[in-house]
Formats: sequence, C-alpha cells, structure tokens
Amino acid sequence: DLRPQAHEIIRTWAFYTVVKAALHENSVPFKSTAISGWCLAHDKSKMSKSKNNVIRPEEVMQTYNVDAIRYWSSKGRLGQDSAYSEDMLKNGRRMLTKMWNAARLVGLGIAEYHPHEDTATEAVEAGTITEGFDLWILSKLQLTVEQATQSLESYDYTEALNALEKFFWTDFCDNYLELSKGRIYREIGDDVAQHSAQATLYFVQLTLLRLFAPFFPYMAEELFSELYPDLFAEQKSVHARGFWPLAKALPFSENALRQGEAAIDVLTAVRKMKSAMNLSMRVPIIELALSSVPDKASRWQDIEAFWSDLRKTISCTEMHWFEQPLANDNSFDGESNLYRIRAVLGEKQN
Repeated sequence: DLRPQAHEIIRTWAFYTVVKAALHENSVPFKSTAISGWCLAHDKSKMSKSKNNVIRPEEVMQTYNVDAIRYWSSKGRLGQDSAYSEDMLKNGRRMLTKMWNAARLVGLGIAEYHPHEDTATEAVEAGTITEGFDLWILSKLQLTVEQATQSLESYDYTEALNALEKFFWTDFCDNYLELSKGRIYREIGDDVAQHSAQATLYFVQLTLLRLFAPFFPYMAEELFSELYPDLFAEQKSVHARGFWPLAKALPFSENALRQGEAAIDVLTAVRKMKSAMNLSMRVPIIELALSSVPDKASRWQDIEAFWSDLRKTISCTEMHWFEQPLANDNSFDGESNLYRIRAVLGEKQN
C-alpha cells in the first residue's frame, strides 16, 4: 500500500497510476506515496551522465558494505535531495564497527546466562532484574522503542535512526556498558547483582538488534544468529514478521530514570574533570564531595542506590554529600548540571 518514487515524476507516474486504476478498475492502487529526493553530487548539483559526475553503487560497494550505504541513505529525509557524502559512509562504517565490538562485549557477559523470562518486564516482575542502573537503561530503552516506533509509523525513518543512535552511543555504550562491567565480571556485588546485569544486557542487546534490523539488515542478522542461537532457530531471522520490539515488553520507572540521570551526571562531571587535567579514568579519587547546584533538586538519596556501580567506574573510594569544600591541595573544583563537585585525587596510575 506504499508507492516509493522520486519527486520529478509525480505527474508522470503517481498521477497516471491513480487515474488509470480509478478508470480501469475503480480502485485506489496504494494508500500512501513516499516521495524521495535525488542523490546529488558532492557539489550538490544533479548527477548526470552528461556532466560525468555519476557515482555507481557498484563502485561504492568496493569500499563500503551495503549496511554502511544504507546508513547514508537513511539520513536522507523524504522529499529532500541528499548529496553523496563520503563522510556519512565513513560514519556508517564506524557505527557498524561499534555495533560489532559492543556485541562482542555483551556476548562475553551473557555467555553463561540462560533467561527464565521472555521479556525484560517479566524479568523485573520476577525479581531477576533488581539494580538501579539496570532499571535506568531499560527505562531509557522503553522510551527509545516508543520514539522509533512512532517515527517509523509516520515514515520518518531518519528520526527513528537518530533516536536509536543516541541511545546506542551515549546511554548504552558510553555509560551502561562501563557501569555494569564490575557486576558482570563479579568485581563488585553478589550473584543477584551479576544476574541482574546479565539479564539486562541480554534484553537490551536483543532489543537493539531488532530495532537496528531495518537499517542494518546484514549486521543485525549476523549478530542475532551468533548471540541468540536458540531464539534464531525459533524465529529463523531477526527480520521475521512480528518480531519488532514492543514498548510494553520493557519496564519503565520514573524514579529509576530520574535517579539514574542524577548518577550519570556525576559520572559525566568526573569524566570532564579528568579529561581537563589530562588524566586517565583509572586515576583514583580518594574523596568526592557533592552539593546541589542552586535551584536544582538533586540529593544524595537520588544516587545512593547507584553508588556501587558508580564508584567502581570512576575509581572513587568515598563520596560525601555536604556543602563545605574539602581542604586539600590535590583537589579539583567544578560544576556539573546538578552538582558542585570537589574531588581529592590519588596518585596517578598506569
């Protein structure tokens, strides 16, 4: 029920088809028309054989795989012309490399995990997923599924991909994978905490592959078959009809979302601090003092449940919530979105 076509043949092709269907069959041939733009040359002129500026897809595929090319095409919104961009193809290849590497890391974490529940919502209700950052990432993912679904239903595939990229790069890779490592490898926590992280990784990675499948069909299929062999044998493909993820299969908690964002703000502040001082994240923090930025409602109670994961990630021994700055020369004063911070640093480590 969808006619895809370019904008220069609306009269010639779309209109004629509708008229002929009405006259000959007394019917409507399709319900919607997706009008794409042209692929322009580097200088944004129209590609033309007479100008000798045509780039053949077969030539591009000698350097970039099909999924990377699909990434570029997914950035071209309906109705708008898009210039051929080598940089966008490189971004697509970088995205696929990140997907592959993140999936390898997740695969190590869930290798020994065998789910007893079919969805993350059921895992939370059964008490399998219990930890603060696990509930935070699942709540973020639930919002992402809703946004991507709504965007695709309105044919805005570019906005859907943008939402997925934001979640994947920032929330999942930059933050959650780093924060959950300690529990995954039992450096901190107990069996319950480890199983909570494993279950969360299992469901988040599975949901991501299903979300990315329309954009990166080959990469999604390969990773799905490797990471989830039992489910792959059952579904036959990540592209199976009806396998698109549903928001209701993921739990959502306003408290976990708010508290998790408050904890992430501490992580971001420490990263900025160490980056500004050209220090590794492994440089220990002997003591971290936090107090609210004026007119912000952040409290120690907002991040207390996240402290175990957080202290491991930022290499912090103690954290205190109070107004008075620490008296120590080897310290750093700064401000984040929610906090004023002062950190007393330890000796630099390799």
